[in-house]
Amino acid sequence: MKAKFEVTQTIQPWGPPFDKKVETKNYAVTENEKFDAMPKTNSPVFTLLRIGTDKALIKYHLEFTLKGYVQPQNKEIWIEKDESKELSFLWGDDGLTKKITYIGVEAGTGEPSIESKPSRSNEDRRLTEHTEIIPAQKRPVF
Repeated sequence: MKAKFEVTQTIQPWGPPFDKKVETKNYAVTENEKFDAMPKTNSPVFTLLRIGTDKALIKYHLEFTLKGYVQPQNKEIWIEKDESKELSFLWGDDGLTKKITYIGVEAGTGEPSIESKPSRSNEDRRLTEHTEIIPAQKRPVF
């Protein structure tokens, strides 16, 4: 059984021109498998510890901070199906935020399901990897 996750990575430089780079990737992983790498070091960010149909237990890299929550000592969190959690890494040359969403359990035994075959549906377009660079002038100011 494999769990499906969507990870959106946002990299924003600390200095001018402050252009933001957004990248989305999808993963289908088994228990105790590591996934999603940090830029430059390629060390894994997440490890799937347990799979459930409605939630998954993941462990994240020690240098990341869970946004908006009290920080757990063991760096393990439960994510409900269709729920997102945001984590920040503030120790690099640029600001790095990762948003992880638990999509659910993949059908079958690791073989691609009929639903995951390439097509032109909106679901497949949403699940493909894309990169978007947002110039500083076009971003909303809060």
